[in-house]
Amino acid sequence: NVTLTIPPSNINHMYSRGKSGGIFKNPEIAQWELISKTKINSKSKLDKNEKYSVNLGFYYDNKRKNDIDSKLKIVLDFLQHCGVYEDDTLVTDLLVAKRFDKENPRLEISVY
Repeated sequence: NVTLTIPPSNINHMYSRGKSGGIFKNPEIAQWELISKTKINSKSKLDKNEKYSVNLGFYYDNKRKNDIDSKLKIVLDFLQHCGVYEDDTLVTDLLVAKRFDKENPRLEISVY
């Protein structure tokens, strides 16, 4: 279980191509990943080749139109990048909740 800040919603612009033709990650997403990675225990006791259930709780500070589906790929790819599981294709169950907490917006993640 881990609690993080809610990731940015730039999935449609998650990667860009530079002038030299190279591909780079959106700086806002890269910054979120850098900060969030310090809270992920990369030496997880989970078997990295098992099937996984992932629970995501998005707690927003307001009731505006907050889009959670655009954040799913960012979070699942991030967990793979951190070594929580070998590949996000191993995720067989995904439970996503959208809630409101004006005082404490956050993303709660459970993987089992």
